[in-house]
Amino acid sequence: MTHSSAHCHAHATIEPTKPAELPSRRTIVVALAPAAAASSGPAFAKSEAPPEDERFIRMALDEARQGDYAFGCVITRDGALIAHGHNLGKTNDDPTAHGEMVAIRAAWPITAAQACAAPRSTPPASRV
Repeated sequence: MTHSSAHCHAHATIEPTKPAELPSRRTIVVALAPAAAASSGPAFAKSEAPPEDERFIRMALDEARQGDYAFGCVITRDGALIAHGHNLGKTNDDPTAHGEMVAIRAAWPITAAQACAAPRSTPPASRV
């Protein structure tokens, strides 16, 4: 009895099964968009923030537009702007240069100087 190997293999060929395809993110967003648009609630909650807070938010958004990525930050105290920053990760080749970190680094000398000049309730510690 002789068998041709080509003949045996031709019948034994099995097509690989395709894994179940999952919907893409785009498909999910497109499917959910009508539901979000049809919701009965307001699109934005009414703001009860003081106008100066809204001004600072707008400043942070302006900072975000200037950055490598859309992240901006303003640091304020008692209604005054202390520092601002936007993402400089690509520009400075620094993965820590987020908008918040840039603003904190800019604010540090200012806030440290203010802290040193602030009146104290206790005398400075003496060195022994």
